[in-house]
Amino acid sequence: MGIPLTVIVISGAHAKRDEILPLAAYWIGQLAVLHSQIDFSLEIPGFSVAICTLIGIGLAQSASGRGLNLTH
Repeated sequence: MGIPLTVIVISGAHAKRDEILPLAAYWIGQLAVLHSQIDFSLEIPGFSVAICTLIGIGLAQSASGRGLNLTH
C-alpha cells in the first residue's frame, strides 16, 4: 500500500479520533476501486468482504452521535 497508507498514518497522527476512520475508509475505497481496475474485482468475496467491512466502519464513525444528547 506504500505511499497512500503512509499518508493515512501521518494524517491520522494529526487528526481527531472522529476524523481518522472516515478518512481511512475514503482512501480504502479509493484504493479498492483502483486495485479492482488492475487485479482483483470487487466481485471476489474475499476482497469485497474485507473492503466493505472497513468502509462500513468508516461510514459508521462519520455518522456518529456527536452532539446528540441521548440522556432525555
